[in-house]
Amino acid sequence: MKIHVLKDRATLTSSRIASALDKVELQREITRWYSNWQSIQNTLAERNKLAEQTQAWSNKILKMPGLLHQ
Repeated sequence: MKIHVLKDRATLTSSRIASALDKVELQREITRWYSNWQSIQNTLAERNKLAEQTQAWSNKILKMPGLLHQ
């Protein structure tokens, strides 16, 4: 019983760490987008790239634990 509980806690902790790392990386990405916004908004290719990146992040965020009930 104790081993099962410790394994669950380790999995939960690992999941929280991964989620926190993803959030930090997303914040860094948002900062890059903000810093480069002038060139992004003026270039179709850059806007398309941004759209793809934001969709990928959206999909990743929606898969994070606790955001959607399944």
